Order: sequence, then C-alpha cells, then structure tokens
Amino acid sequence: MESTQDKWALVTGENRGIGFAIAQGLLAKGYSIIITSRSFDNAKLAVQKLQAKVISIELDVTNDRSIDEAVKTLHQKIARLDVLINNAGVYPDTNVNILTINHELLDSTMNANTFGAIRMVQAFLPLLEKSPEEPSY
Repeated sequence: MESTQDKWALVTGENRGIGFAIAQGLLAKGYSIIITSRSFDNAKLAVQKLQAKVISIELDVTNDRSIDEAVKTLHQKIARLDVLINNAGVYPDTNVNILTINHELLDSTMNANTFGAIRMVQAFLPLLEKSPEEPSY
C-alpha cells in the first residue's frame, strides 16, 4: 500500500481527451493518479504516456459490477482517495437530436452521464471520507 502522504485523484474517462488533460493538471499539482477506462489496455496506454505515479484500472461507470471491482482493487492499493472527478460520459450526436433520439440511446446516455456519476460517488465515498482534505466530488 502507498505512503499515507500520497494524494490520490481518480478521474473517470481519463484515458484520452478532457480526462487525460485533467490527469496531467492534477499530476502537475502533485497528485498521484488513478487512470480509468472501459478498456484496461487503453488505461495502460494512458499510464505509459503520463509516466508518473499512476494506477490503471478497468472501469465502466455504467456497470455496477465494474464499479464494485474498481473499489475493491483500490482498497488494496491506496489508503484514501482525495479527489473524484466524474468525467466519463457519452454524447450521442450522430444523426440524432432531442426530438429524434430513440429510447435505448437516451437510456444509455442517462445511465452513463447521470446515474454513473451518482454510483461512483456512492461507491467511492468511504475512500473519499478518509482524506484529510475537503471532499471533491
């Protein structure tokens, strides 16, 4: 397990794009990072690019079992979580708008963008509460 001095940040969907940039910013501020991706291979690639104190885990915020496994894994590796940023999400903008989106696509979007973030806070709250810093959800 890591030193109790380490500050840990988990950003969902950080293997590319905005999430990756957030991870870089947190690293610059002295945080150790937990890289998450629905694909473990993608998470490992992001770790190689960052070359810092990073843990990579597979995590799909739309899947309760995936969230539970991520919590179990992190409980074995870190003593606390200082920052949780819910960045993972989907944007179904190909040939649809609010008037034409079908129920299945709307359901999967809400599951990822809304319910996934809520489940993440619920699941990781015990690790966040161990942080001496003010909680960052």
